[in-house]
Amino acid sequence: MSELAIALKDFALVLQTLGPWGIVFFLWWDGKKESKKWEERHQAVVKMYENNIELVKSYENLSCDQQGMITMNTAAITELTTIIKERIK
Repeated sequence: MSELAIALKDFALVLQTLGPWGIVFFLWWDGKKESKKWEERHQAVVKMYENNIELVKSYENLSCDQQGMITMNTAAITELTTIIKERIK
């Protein structure tokens, strides 16, 4: 007897022993288990997006600080250029 035939025979015996309610319970339990896995994955994705939001806010603050620094450096270089041009004259 092949392995497939033995497996089918055993499966038929389990079906006969459990009956329809046992099978319904098994399918419900298995679906609940899968649902829990998907919920965990969904929560992980939600957490990832929340972390990305915090990262974007940090980069916005860094960008504003960098913009201020560039503006101050540009003003300082412009002032130095003006002073140097006046001394050359």
